[in-house]
Amino acid sequence: ILEANDMFHLKGPSYDGLIGYSVISYAARSIGLGMATESFGSDFFSNGAFPSIVLEHPGQIGPQAIDNLKNSVADAVSGKNKHAPIVFEEGIKASQWTIPPNDAQFIETRKFQVSEVARWFGVPLHKLQELDKSTFNNIEAQNIEFIQGALLSWIRRLELEANIKLVSSQSRSRVFSKMNMGALLRGDTEARGKYYRELSDLGVFSINDIRELEDMNPIGADGDKRLVQVNRTTIQKVGEDNLQGRIDGSNNNATAPAQVDESENGSTSTKRRAQNKEAESLADLVGAIVSRGTQRVNEALENKKTLSDFAAWLERFDPDQRRYIENKLCDQASSDWVDDYLQALKVKAVDCYNEGAEYSDDVDQVIAELIIR
Repeated sequence: ILEANDMFHLKGPSYDGLIGYSVISYAARSIGLGMATESFGSDFFSNGAFPSIVLEHPGQIGPQAIDNLKNSVADAVSGKNKHAPIVFEEGIKASQWTIPPNDAQFIETRKFQVSEVARWFGVPLHKLQELDKSTFNNIEAQNIEFIQGALLSWIRRLELEANIKLVSSQSRSRVFSKMNMGALLRGDTEARGKYYRELSDLGVFSINDIRELEDMNPIGADGDKRLVQVNRTTIQKVGEDNLQGRIDGSNNNATAPAQVDESENGSTSTKRRAQNKEAESLADLVGAIVSRGTQRVNEALENKKTLSDFAAWLERFDPDQRRYIENKLCDQASSDWVDDYLQALKVKAVDCYNEGAEYSDDVDQVIAELIIR
C-alpha cells in the first residue's frame, strides 16, 4: 500500500475533489470515433480508393466459382492493375455496397473529430495546426487563451501538490512552489509597452524590473533607479503649498505689527494665529483635529450608557470642536466645510454607538475634502 504522502498525485477532472478521472475515460467515444474514422480512411485509400461492391450473378454458381470471382476482382483492383478497367462476364453486375466518403462527409468528420478531441483537453485548434479560423490578428489572443484555459488549471494543481508533498510544514511560511507564467502571458507588444510605461511613470517598475519581465539582462545599477513624473504630487503637499502661499502673502502685505486686544473674547487676531502656525503643515493641523475628535468620541462611547445621553453629549461637543477647528485652521476652512465635517462626525459616531464599534476617521479624506472646498 502506498500512502498518499508518498505519491505526487495530479488529479484530473473530479466529481468530489478526491478521486480524479482521466480525460480519456470521459472522452472515450469521441476519441473512438476519431480512431474509427482514421481507420476507415486508411483502409479506403489503401484499397486504391475503391469502394466495397456487391457482385450479382444471374444464375447459380458454386462456392469455388464464388471464391474465384472474388479473388479475380480483388486482383483487378489492387497492385499495379488497380486503375485498369474491369470486365464482368456471364451477366455479372456490380453494385456499390458502402456509402461514398463524399456522401459520408469524411473530410468534415475528420475536421470535427480534431476539434472534438481538442475541446476535451481545452486546446485551441491552432495548436493542432488547424488554422482555418485563425488570423494574424487573433493568433496572439488564442495563445494566451491556451495558457489560461488549458494549462493554468494543471499548473495550479501542480503548485498546490508540490506545496503539500515537497515542502515541509516548517518551511511553508517562507518557501512555496510557483511557476512564472509571465513570459507566456505577455500579450501583444503594444499593450505590454503601455502597461510597462504606466507603471514606470508611477515608480512601480524600474528599467531593470521591466527587462527582467522581458527575460532580458539588467543594465547595471542605473537601471534600478525608479523614475516618476515631476508634475505629480500628493494631496498633503498641495495643502502645504496653499497654506504657505497664504502665509507668505499675508507677511508681504503687512505694513505694521497688528495691535492685539487680548481682552476681546480672549482670542487673538487671525494674522497672529496664522503666523504662529507657519511651521505647521496642513496635514499636521488636520491630523490634530481628527485625533482630538476621535479621542473625545471614543471616551464618550465608553462612558455614556444610553443613546440619549450620547446624543446630548454630541450636541455639547459640537461648539467645542468647532472653536478648536477655527483656532487650528484660522481662515483655511470655510464654515460650510466645518458644518459638513461636524455633521458627518456626529452621524458616524451614532453609528459606532449602535454597532458597538470604535470610532475612527480618515485624515487623508478629511484633507481632500478641505482642499476641494
